[in-house]
Amino acid sequence: MTCFDQERVAKAPLVLGELLEEDGQRFAIVVVGGAAMLLSGAGSRVTVDVDVIMHVEVSSDMPAGERPTMPRMPSPLPRVLLAAAEQVAKAMQLPGDWLNRQVSTVWSKELPPPLLEDGIDWERFGALWVGVVPRRDLIALKLHALADQAQIAGKHFDDLCDLRPSNEELETAREWVSKQDLNPAWPVHVASVAARVRQGREHARP
Repeated sequence: MTCFDQERVAKAPLVLGELLEEDGQRFAIVVVGGAAMLLSGAGSRVTVDVDVIMHVEVSSDMPAGERPTMPRMPSPLPRVLLAAAEQVAKAMQLPGDWLNRQVSTVWSKELPPPLLEDGIDWERFGALWVGVVPRRDLIALKLHALADQAQIAGKHFDDLCDLRPSNEELETAREWVSKQDLNPAWPVHVASVAARVRQGREHARP
């Protein structure tokens, strides 16, 4: 299976944007996870896909230089966008679902607050605008993913350690993640996970 490194994670959106332009389609997507870390330079770990948390079709009359306006809630990726992504998969030997919104199914009720603010970093690839969530969102989403799995280890833990969140950033993330599950034991668990991340970041590579 072909994975994304910093070079490939930039090339795939470029090829996708060119295909969309040929078809007269324009879209904007907001990515999270490992792909977002690679695009922002916040990490170097390879990833197998590009996680889309939000998307929107971009109007052809949107003024040059204007930023796409994103919806407040996630929705399924359009067929035309998925069809173009499949062509990219064949051309670059990527998994057929390299572009997916699986991560957004978790946020059917509430997205991290910063996503609703002006904090997304945009880059245009032809007819495709790719937005990378701000650092606060990356930390919050990674903390939630880590707390939601069986063990406090693996890629989410490593990514958080690489991000080296400050105490303030980690506390903001902990407060938000603690509200995402009604289980009475959830907040205590999240606090424990955050404490492990504090310990782990001290040993992360500089």
